[in-house]
Amino acid sequence: MLQAGSLPWFAAHEFRLQWRDLTVMLTAGAPRRAVAILAVSLVFFTGMHWIASVLIGNWAKAGIEVDTATLAQLTGSGLLFATMSLSQAMESVTRAYYSRADLDLILSSPASARALFIVRTGTIAVTSMLLMAAIMSPFVNMLVVYDGWKWLAIYPVVAAISVFTTALAILITLALFRIAGPKRTRIIAQVLAAIVGAALIVGIQIAVIFSTGTTSNAGAALSGAIMGLAPDVHSWIWTPARAATGDFAAMATTIIVAAAAIILTLALAAPGFARLALAANAIGQTRAATKHAPKFRNASQAQMLRTKEWLLLIRDPWLMSQSLMQLLYLLPPAVLLWLNYGNSGGTLPIVAAIITMAAAQLAGGLAWLTLSGEDAHDLILTAPLRARDMLRAKIEAVLIAIGVIISPFVIAIAFIDLRIALTLFAGVAFATASSVIIQLMFRVRAKRSQFARRQTASRIATLLEAFVSITWAGATGLSVALPLAGPFAALPAVLIVFVVWLLRRKAQLA
Repeated sequence: MLQAGSLPWFAAHEFRLQWRDLTVMLTAGAPRRAVAILAVSLVFFTGMHWIASVLIGNWAKAGIEVDTATLAQLTGSGLLFATMSLSQAMESVTRAYYSRADLDLILSSPASARALFIVRTGTIAVTSMLLMAAIMSPFVNMLVVYDGWKWLAIYPVVAAISVFTTALAILITLALFRIAGPKRTRIIAQVLAAIVGAALIVGIQIAVIFSTGTTSNAGAALSGAIMGLAPDVHSWIWTPARAATGDFAAMATTIIVAAAAIILTLALAAPGFARLALAANAIGQTRAATKHAPKFRNASQAQMLRTKEWLLLIRDPWLMSQSLMQLLYLLPPAVLLWLNYGNSGGTLPIVAAIITMAAAQLAGGLAWLTLSGEDAHDLILTAPLRARDMLRAKIEAVLIAIGVIISPFVIAIAFIDLRIALTLFAGVAFATASSVIIQLMFRVRAKRSQFARRQTASRIATLLEAFVSITWAGATGLSVALPLAGPFAALPAVLIVFVVWLLRRKAQLA
């Protein structure tokens, strides 16, 4: 029997919460789906092991040596993992401070807030470690098969990086509390998490674009630049990479640094966890006196509904961070367009495809928020509005938001080539409409807080939206390069959307 309020008791409590969230996320509350999820996961990991076997097998045939090139590859993979882990940790740490849930109950009890913070910090690190280990496992396992057991050392390195990034996320959050205060820390931290999550990939693409003017030879350009700046193989910079190859001294150094970082961070942050959590949760319970009375302007019902959707999105920092993540991937095509402005060459098809893909994905997320993620569903139904008018206003809010984001690209391209600009506009319009139609046909009642788990409501809708987005992106890029071939490439997307609309409409009428 575990003693209430002890570290093992809190650990068991967190394990139950994490297990419940995982099962709900995977099965969408339907236990009968567990067998199907297990079968799909088995097929997926088998396929990933086959892909890894092909890639690692070719590398092994050429000879795997612990030289500068190998250490650079391992370090690059580690940096990619570290940025993803840091982004996830920052979001989780922010939620640990701002999520009410059971926090008020625990903090008002005789239980130790320090013990709760230690356990939740450990949960964040373990969750990040397990996720990244699962992603990397096919490649690690194939390295073990082709080149020996020493490559199992990658897993402890992954654990050390997860622990270190968790400590760094806590320190960043504490610094934001001190600099910006609890009210602004939440939005700043979650926006930073979105930026960090995409920073390495987007930054590499932008660096390659600046150096070569295109993304077509990104791998060669990046490899050449790195090898030109790489230090000697014995440099301390390669310590984590050497640890991943089974070097015991490097492994010990990596683990000691990570352990020291988390211990010092816990010693610094744990005593003030209760105070900061209460300060964070007090936001919104008190209202500052406004200097001016709110102004009410005459507006139509549709305008008020559209304004409501935009305000709800802007007001929620977590939703903003999730949307910002998608917007950041528009930076590489923007830089590519800027550098090649007036000399399009072969860059515009790539730019058009990327913009179309990003617009479709962003439209799908916003459409889910407006159509399915309605927290005040019953209240909206009592409004003196027709259901058709409310639905149209929600869709208009999504389309206008996408139009505002994409229009600068269309206008800039119009000065280069009007035909290409019109092609891009048409591709974005069709892709956005397709994503909205799919979300409309598969809409369910849900809360906005479930945005990250929206895929569990209907995996069919998720797969269809992804396939249609990719198809429209390819068709748009092809239409820019070969105007007569593009429409034929779009036929699968048109057919899928039409069939989905037809089948779901028959089901609703029945």
